[in-house]
Amino acid sequence: METKFSDNKQTGVQAVRQALDLLIALARASGEASLTQLTQSSGLNKSTAYQLLAALRARGFVERDNETRHYRLGPTVLEIAASFLDESDLITRAEPVLKEIRDRTGETVTLHLLVGDQRVTVAKAESPNTLRRAAALGEVAPLLRGSAGKCILAFMGPRRIQSTISRAQRSGSLKKSETRFFRNWNRSGRKVSGLTGENIWPQVSALGFPCLVPGGK
Repeated sequence: METKFSDNKQTGVQAVRQALDLLIALARASGEASLTQLTQSSGLNKSTAYQLLAALRARGFVERDNETRHYRLGPTVLEIAASFLDESDLITRAEPVLKEIRDRTGETVTLHLLVGDQRVTVAKAESPNTLRRAAALGEVAPLLRGSAGKCILAFMGPRRIQSTISRAQRSGSLKKSETRFFRNWNRSGRKVSGLTGENIWPQVSALGFPCLVPGGK
């Protein structure tokens, strides 16, 4: 049965949907996004987007850099994400494994989850070495960058892989060398136990492995 709303309620529902569209657009941006970028990706006009972003800022869902005037996700989003993760035993089960790998290798070990076209760091076991990669919980990185992202991508369906690469190409976030890499990578076969690749951070190398549940997901 279709739910009918009065004009005021319908306007309120529309505003909620538009605010959620902005949050999704911001989550898919590479860390930060300008008002113009958010209006282009969400389809909203600047006036509406600006007012909704102001409301989201007031509740801590969004932050704005006073110098660049770019927007980024705020701490309230992380609180919601943390609440969701607390209800799952994923991190509890993963932490001993992360620590064991860290102890054997002496390197920082992280666990990432797929969110849209990005990956989010949800657990970590940092290296005890003075010179180490310091991982931040809640850190968001493009799926097409770094070995962890490529590893997640490798175990997606062919259509999802192609659509993710195509969106990155249209947005201009892929370099020509990266475009050639993914074109060849897509043809040569992807499903290997570990994937090495150029990382996001200069002079930092990484190795990615998938965490599979029964059924291969």
